[in-house]
Amino acid sequence: MTITELLSQGRETLENKGIETASLDASVLLAHYLGLSRAGLYASLRDSVDSNIENTYLRAIERRKEGFPLAYITGYKEFMGLSFKVDPRVLIPRPDTEILAEAALEILKTSPRVLKILDLCTGSGCLAVTLSHYFPQREIWATDISPDALEVARFNGKFQTLGKVKFIESNLFQNVPETFDLILTNPPYLLPQETQDCLNQGWEEPPGALDGGGEDGLDLIRELIPQAWDHLNPGGWLLLEAASPQFPELGKLFRTQGFSEVEVRQDLGSRDRIILGQRPGPESL
Repeated sequence: MTITELLSQGRETLENKGIETASLDASVLLAHYLGLSRAGLYASLRDSVDSNIENTYLRAIERRKEGFPLAYITGYKEFMGLSFKVDPRVLIPRPDTEILAEAALEILKTSPRVLKILDLCTGSGCLAVTLSHYFPQREIWATDISPDALEVARFNGKFQTLGKVKFIESNLFQNVPETFDLILTNPPYLLPQETQDCLNQGWEEPPGALDGGGEDGLDLIRELIPQAWDHLNPGGWLLLEAASPQFPELGKLFRTQGFSEVEVRQDLGSRDRIILGQRPGPESL
């Protein structure tokens, strides 16, 4: 078959299953297996495709048709201009989480005394590695409770930053003796029923990276906020991602803990997505 014929077959297979991104997914998968950019793919539409690649591609289309995430099929996901290895051991980085990364990068750019950073619940390591990539002179730590997730994160850290990020297996701050100038986290925050609904819909992502516990999904975050306060240097920042309906309660939790300069920022869909606050100190960092 030619590239055009394979693209058409892949797209039709996914469209018939009701996948809204059928055309994009078909082209991303074929470009991946041919080792081409998408621009290179469309510049080669008349080329014939080796039968082994053809079979591999059609098997991948079948996996995508059954709902398996595109990033898990290719094994990589782009985040903040970098490519990250992902598999079912970690949550797939979302575009909305780039809002969290951008807020942290903004603080690093404008606050030269913010020197030591912790990414809590790091998962794939996308946040910690992004910060280390763009600010290699800063000291970046990252933790996760899952040794499987940390294996993926360490690979990404080695690939993108030559191992500059310090990864630690820890349940929140249990194995973290240090204090930091900035802590950022994309913790589990779904309601238990939402997590179960996702699993029932065939989500392949680890449940432990989704379920925040409690009736409002904030049980873990309620543990996290006071611990983060204790691990922040005076003037340090806490940045946290959550779901839009949780922000009225999150604002109360931040202010009750003592954070100042509390601010909420929205995601690409104009929904509340991250909250940040500063631990007061004699001098702002």
